[in-house]
Amino acid sequence: MKKINGMMRKITMSNLDSTDWDNDAPTDVDRWLEIYSQDSSLFWSCSVGHIQNVLDELIYRNKTNQRRAEVSKYYRKRPVIVEAMQYTGDNGCDIGLFVGYADRNENNQFVISTLEGTMLADVGDFIIRGVQGEFYPCKPDIFEQTYELIKGEQK
Repeated sequence: MKKINGMMRKITMSNLDSTDWDNDAPTDVDRWLEIYSQDSSLFWSCSVGHIQNVLDELIYRNKTNQRRAEVSKYYRKRPVIVEAMQYTGDNGCDIGLFVGYADRNENNQFVISTLEGTMLADVGDFIIRGVQGEFYPCKPDIFEQTYELIKGEQK
């Protein structure tokens, strides 16, 4: 028996069994570290397997946090002015002049050669000239979230 948080608790191997960690491992590790910090003798009364599970979880957390810090970073998209035109299905000639060719398939999709390969622009999609002079299609909802019309300015 051990007094933890004002209550007498029996610390048994069933309390420490790693099979209890299926859905709540981090909480268990935090809980048992708190218990161990209150009385280090409990640490030595646990099974080696349980101690190893706690240590493995802590090592995993540390590596995961380090890996997250090393791999992913946050970036802001640079403000870039692009030239774009919306494909209406009726303006194939204008799109052809803009892109430099007019190639549509049997579904009235505009066929665009991009840096990543051939892409199809559906009616309503925007055709964008990228920063390297490349063309690519963009769905209208993404275009509206990403770009805004510049009034009075042209390249």
